[in-house]
Amino acid sequence: PHPSASAEGPGRAACASPQAATMGDDRPAFGGEAERIGTKLDEATDEFLKETKTCRALQIPAGQGQLSAMEFVAYLGINLALEPELAWIAREMLAAPMPPNAKMKVSNAGVVYFHDSVNDYYTIEHPLTQRYLKVLERQRLDLLCLRTKPSVDGLLFKQPDMLFHKEFRNLQIPCQSCGVMQSILKCNQCLMSFCQACADALHKNAQGPRKDHTFLTTACGSFCSTCAVKKPQVFCSNCTDYFCFKCFEDMHKRGQRAGHKSMLINVSDGDIIEPQKKCEECEDNPAAFACDYCLDNFCVQCFWKCHFNGHRRNHTASKVCVTPLCNQCSNVRSTVFCEQCQELLCTECFTMVHHKGNRMLHLFMDSMDLLVLLERLDPAFQEHMRRARPRVLWALSQLQGWVKGLEARKYFKKRKDVVMMIQRRWRGVQTRRKLLGM
Repeated sequence: PHPSASAEGPGRAACASPQAATMGDDRPAFGGEAERIGTKLDEATDEFLKETKTCRALQIPAGQGQLSAMEFVAYLGINLALEPELAWIAREMLAAPMPPNAKMKVSNAGVVYFHDSVNDYYTIEHPLTQRYLKVLERQRLDLLCLRTKPSVDGLLFKQPDMLFHKEFRNLQIPCQSCGVMQSILKCNQCLMSFCQACADALHKNAQGPRKDHTFLTTACGSFCSTCAVKKPQVFCSNCTDYFCFKCFEDMHKRGQRAGHKSMLINVSDGDIIEPQKKCEECEDNPAAFACDYCLDNFCVQCFWKCHFNGHRRNHTASKVCVTPLCNQCSNVRSTVFCEQCQELLCTECFTMVHHKGNRMLHLFMDSMDLLVLLERLDPAFQEHMRRARPRVLWALSQLQGWVKGLEARKYFKKRKDVVMMIQRRWRGVQTRRKLLGM
């Protein structure tokens, strides 16, 4: 961080009193005295260092060009093993733009710090930390309340998908935005997989950090890394790349590459996943499109078989799933739902609309999974949550009191045993003295 200018210049350093550094004041020496005794820190830097001892800091890991969602998971204190449903809060904080009076800077060591341009103040605490910590606290309470409603709790995805994306380069899953098409791109910062349309809707027209995110192609969106003609059929874990059978055999026939570990992958241009609806033609494969004229649901294969010739070639089709746009800009896919404004907003618009006034206190929910959002907006479910929250809080307070009481009782028993042992030894000493005195 950029320290403020020193209070004393070189001219005053020469006439500084020699006893200044040895005064009874506990504050460290600055200016000319600091230069004389070899201390180069000024007052602003010393206050900054004291602040950093008790604060979490964001740091770009070595080898990465920018922050990813994993850094915000650690910054907010989210345990992905116990609460993977809350990973979306870290993604939202990653994608949130800076408020109008704040700027993000990066030191040479990769530590991220922030400059308040109005007050000319530097800090390592993110300007939106308190907002997202409040949302995190509310969502943790709602997670416990959701356990009392199995019909909605069963809709939540309870796997730590961030860890899977971080560890497995060859991860192939459906698009995590629409849930219909197979993903062909994986965002290195969001740690999510998207089809091309959903990736463009979320990143292409974004005004915040999302516009600078980088992507990797998944198995479905890749071609053989050598011939770039065929679809990949083998993934080499040592090369971390995709190959067709012929190119893999040619490149791994001899030498050290002969010992590389590999696995087969099964991808197709028509792999679609929509488990709720089945194709009405074959009645076997999951549906991907709804024909606007036939009013039927089709998988990819049956749709083209039925619409290849005749007048049906002019039929139009719609995706089974819908991706809503932001109510403010109508240009970017909405990612949050404001509970007080009752609006679907993208991350950038939510941050700018709620950066001052009473709107800073507004809470929001995740809107990436529309099915869960619609269930949570049901009036009957909201009434259930309104009644469940105070009961869950009461149960938590009772549990915490019981645990504290358990610890207190354990230490009380230990102290009681020590006192009893001292008393027994003291009585023994007094008895022996009486016997010897006789």
